[in-house]
Amino acid sequence: MIYTEKRDELIPALFNARKAMSSKAKKNTANNHLKSRYANLESFLEAIRPSLEANNLMIQQSWEVGPERNIIYLNTEVMHVSGQSLQVTSPFPITKPDAHGVGSAITYARRYAIACVFGIAQADDDGNATVVSSTDIVNSLGKATELDKLKQIYDYARRPEQFGNDSAAMRVITAKYNEQKASLVQPGQGFNIAQKPQPTQPEPTAEPEAPADNSPGNFSDF
Repeated sequence: MIYTEKRDELIPALFNARKAMSSKAKKNTANNHLKSRYANLESFLEAIRPSLEANNLMIQQSWEVGPERNIIYLNTEVMHVSGQSLQVTSPFPITKPDAHGVGSAITYARRYAIACVFGIAQADDDGNATVVSSTDIVNSLGKATELDKLKQIYDYARRPEQFGNDSAAMRVITAKYNEQKASLVQPGQGFNIAQKPQPTQPEPTAEPEAPADNSPGNFSDF
């Protein structure tokens, strides 16, 4: 962190603001695909803004793409009305080189910077595209207990903004999808001649009975 030369008004204000802040950002957003909840950017800002403003403080965040082109540098500055301030600059990776990927990286970076500066607890089960990895998808497929839900997760993974353009990731995801799908198929849905039940012989009686029907019948009955 970088502070202005004078900080005699900034530090007490920050101390009082932190005492009044919530220690956690509420998990207010659901990830339907990964069956989890996480705290979005709005929740983090709600956790810090009231106490900042009550102590004549404000937060400002800006960003720029680095020369590497796959990293953004987020600058977070906390300013006091006196002009004293602190700032921190942090690098964050861009996982997908498109508008959605950059936007997700910025939102993700802003939340984590706020958590770091003010000590706000946060959940790791993030739901945006930046933090959903192919491993997350594979794990979710493995937990699916219904075919409809399994297909929903797989269709989500196949989106171009997710892993649809990543052939290596899709091979792993597809293999897990097929494996889990096979495990969810109910026994007896297909005909297996090795498991065909044998006709039972009738019990002997005093009166003769018609011979048992040992024909194979309709395969769809099995």
